[in-house]
Amino acid sequence: MNNIGKQPQPQDISNKEDHIKQKVKEKNEAFRIGNLITEITDAKTYEESFIPIYGSYKNKVIEAKYDLNSKKVVYNDLVGSPSAMANQAVWDMGAPKTSTRNGLTFWKYEKGRDLKDLHEKI
Repeated sequence: MNNIGKQPQPQDISNKEDHIKQKVKEKNEAFRIGNLITEITDAKTYEESFIPIYGSYKNKVIEAKYDLNSKKVVYNDLVGSPSAMANQAVWDMGAPKTSTRNGLTFWKYEKGRDLKDLHEKI
């Protein structure tokens, strides 16, 4: 049958829209799965991406690790942004909850260098 010049029927449009929605859904799912796969890494390699860092509060040293992959700080089995973990660290040492820190300048690595220097290079 010749469809030239024929107006699309409502069910044809609906089917096309459903088809497009399904294709978009499939692409999004494939993208999500692809992202999950790329997030998997060898545990040993991942651990090697940690560098020791430290901060201080009232002359007490606070130790943590900086994850070069995620740019997050691991402190007392917690993981978060450098500032969130700096705040948690000083609160744990007795600072008032209203006291906040810039984590990029609070945390130090290698001979007292600010984490900010390393963070910007990554």
